[in-house]
Amino acid sequence: MKIKTLLPLLLCGCFLQPLQAQVVNTGQPLTLSEGALLSIGTDYRHESGSISGAGELIINGSWINQDANSGVFESTSAATVVFNETSTFIGGSSKTVFPNVVLNGSGSKLLAAPVEISGRLELNDAELKVEDQTLTILNTAAGAITRNSGFISTDRKGKLIRKTQGTDLYFFPLGSYSANSHNLLYRPLTIQPETSEPNLFSATFSPYDPSQEGFDRSRKRQDLQHIFDKYFYVLCKETDAIAQIRFQLNTEEDGKFSQLVSWNEYNLWEKAAGTEPNSLTGPALSLSYTTMRRFQNVPFTFADTQTDDPLAFEPLTFFNAFSPDGDGKNDTWNITNIDLYPENILKIFNRWGDEVYQARGYSNSNAWNGGSLNPGTYYYILQVTINGEQKTYKGFITMIKKD
Repeated sequence: MKIKTLLPLLLCGCFLQPLQAQVVNTGQPLTLSEGALLSIGTDYRHESGSISGAGELIINGSWINQDANSGVFESTSAATVVFNETSTFIGGSSKTVFPNVVLNGSGSKLLAAPVEISGRLELNDAELKVEDQTLTILNTAAGAITRNSGFISTDRKGKLIRKTQGTDLYFFPLGSYSANSHNLLYRPLTIQPETSEPNLFSATFSPYDPSQEGFDRSRKRQDLQHIFDKYFYVLCKETDAIAQIRFQLNTEEDGKFSQLVSWNEYNLWEKAAGTEPNSLTGPALSLSYTTMRRFQNVPFTFADTQTDDPLAFEPLTFFNAFSPDGDGKNDTWNITNIDLYPENILKIFNRWGDEVYQARGYSNSNAWNGGSLNPGTYYYILQVTINGEQKTYKGFITMIKKD
């Protein structure tokens, strides 16, 4: 039977009860057959039970899930939940797994609990405030998120998570309202995997000075002049599959930058190798970064490069010390960005000139840990092909081991 538009006080049958200006499901299954429409004019509170079917559920108040044993909807459900202009938040003590979500109006909807969406998310013109929660798009189709002028804000370290399984552009419509001017700062990014193997990416857009959040802009590679101070991203990538990440900035509002930088394990702002600036319409500029390594919670932003420095356009960084003592920190000798240039030969020598290590295709995933060698200073020679040009790098490494 198709359910037509109902008022809250009429929803007092076997599965829904009005309670303190709320409609409460206390345990019975609710089926929305295809084409059915159920409109709830107040808050919906889910304590137990389930929702199935492919109909439409319209919420004019808040969504509250208190059922710790389910995500509310049956896994086979193709229902669409529409949050109207009067909707205020999506929360409760438990996660909700929605089939499809549509946001109406131009106001804000607050995420007050984790949410997963197995189908599509239509932002339209609304702001979805993720705050300190996580929003996960389980649908691996690149077009699972659509918008007109709507966007997703993650101001309190929330995360937009997308699962991927294809080589299309995956869209992250991130932005924030400025705390001072209340103007919209819309800075989306896109991620394009190079292969169709399953992957997972998460992104946080932080409209703050990185230094205020613990990522000191004064700690930077020597040929970086100015680290951007208005906003930054924090990204995660689950596998080592190659992907291109495109960041978008506005040159009139943000300034002109030609280099992406990331915060590395040595608490230093480092170049993101392979940065490619591309002009878009008007003042919009995108900076592309190709990476094949997995990473967790790595901050990214923009920087100026000191073009008079002879290292200004070198993508590799060689750290002069590491400590293979098994504490999980700096246990191997990493060369930043070396994974992007697999045509390389690395040789390491002791202070008497004896070769103690050699590797072809040196990478950080299989980096040198010093083996059984004694602590001390060693000399390296790296021959590597970068953009078709063979280069040679030489220097010293200090290996530190605890007694």
